[in-house]
Amino acid sequence: MKPTSLDQLRTAMKFSYWAWAAYWPAMGLMLLFAGMRDPVSLVFALLCLGSFAVLVASRSLSATASRNVREFLIERPFYLLAAVGIIALFGSSIPIVANLGLALFSGTFLASLVFVGIRMRAHVLATGTSVFRSRADQVFLLLAITFPAALLVFIDSIKATGVGNPAASVVAVNWLCFAYPPLMLLASRPFREPLVWSLRRKTAVAPKPVAAAEATD
Repeated sequence: MKPTSLDQLRTAMKFSYWAWAAYWPAMGLMLLFAGMRDPVSLVFALLCLGSFAVLVASRSLSATASRNVREFLIERPFYLLAAVGIIALFGSSIPIVANLGLALFSGTFLASLVFVGIRMRAHVLATGTSVFRSRADQVFLLLAITFPAALLVFIDSIKATGVGNPAASVVAVNWLCFAYPPLMLLASRPFREPLVWSLRRKTAVAPKPVAAAEATD
């Protein structure tokens, strides 16, 4: 089955969530295990884990939009999870591996933002409406704000270039990128699947009494 433009947009957004998780929660935990245990880093890592838990609990990462193998591999990137495991295994003891992981996953998140923008534009064109009438303006605004921050994170993670950012700016852009998943869930309400909270109890519908049912017939 050929995926529609909306299906493709949804898979791109889910890929961006996985790319975000590979850098902030996963690499944040790796750095904590490697010895970076200052209070700010600890709080930041715990908040990232909490944000990822919200994505999981709301089933925002469920593979429900893909319609072929290629789209499924975008929506559920097992290769990212494998790379996270390998880098986390060796990165805590080998600094060059940790630096490689930071550059790789920050670059992947940066690319995922471009990917979402391309597919968002394709969906707007497919609907034949404008950006504002299709309610895509909030998604484009979020991407325009997040992309420069993600670019600065990527530049800072490439240690070999000798290009770095001031510590204050690194903290600021990391906090901005940290807010990407909840902000994207809000901005993409017209396009994403409805959130289904797995911990929410389903209310049982009481059966109608037989006598009352016969009386209404």
